[in-house]
Amino acid sequence: MNGTILPQVLPSVLVLGADRELGRGVVAAATAIHRPIIATGTDPDALDGLRHLHPDADLTLIPGDCRDDAAAAALADAVRALDRPLAAVIAAIVPPASRGRVLDQPVDALRNALDQALIAHAAAARHLLPLLKRCDRGGGYVMLGGPGSRAPWAGYGHRSVAGAALRMLAQVLHDEAVTQSLRLQLLCVEDVLGDDGRMLTAEPPHAEHLPTARVIGSKALSLALCDRCTEATRAVVDYRAQAPACASPPSAHRALGEARALLRRVSSLKKTSPSTQDPSP
Repeated sequence: MNGTILPQVLPSVLVLGADRELGRGVVAAATAIHRPIIATGTDPDALDGLRHLHPDADLTLIPGDCRDDAAAAALADAVRALDRPLAAVIAAIVPPASRGRVLDQPVDALRNALDQALIAHAAAARHLLPLLKRCDRGGGYVMLGGPGSRAPWAGYGHRSVAGAALRMLAQVLHDEAVTQSLRLQLLCVEDVLGDDGRMLTAEPPHAEHLPTARVIGSKALSLALCDRCTEATRAVVDYRAQAPACASPPSAHRALGEARALLRRVSSLKKTSPSTQDPSP
């Protein structure tokens, strides 16, 4: 040893679907907080474009996806070969919206919607959660979902069915992950993206008030990297642009101090109250 102290390297954020708008937003948000990023996707041009967008970022690109068990296993092997600790996994697997009535299209359209969303998320979690367990850095695994999972989204029935199934999958995987001391959650974005025209065939009203991909990416990162906030225990976190930020609960020490201060005030009021003083002769 020569006495040189090597700089500490922050654990990386693994972003699935970084070649799409929402994934690019996650990459931008991670770059803003100076996190090393491992970005995956199937579009090589879009992945290469990330280097031009973020020339100073610690960015590693891995081609691949999680469309099934085999693809997810291959991607997990590629990430494992990097031998880099993971802080979090953000699964921005959002398939393109297929517009039209469910009754007007063959059942293969619905099967494709489930394959591209539900099955891909299940395969990704199955093969990538063990990497978080191996790193043991306390990070979280966050899946990103879109609107229409609670009630049918008119004209996007396939997305609504897949979204509702993804919500249940998140609850199941959340419970199973807890038994392994892991945290998996679904961030369900109830707004359409303000900067992603592919999600809708027409510009939505009041688009200037809709969240951008980077805003959603920042929310996903805050959820994945926060282990003491009030939302950390929820399987599904619903997000709207006007929703308040995730806040940490007060510490036990602070709560005890506030309770003691309240007791002192109550005791002081009792001492000065006329009913507690001795009556005059």
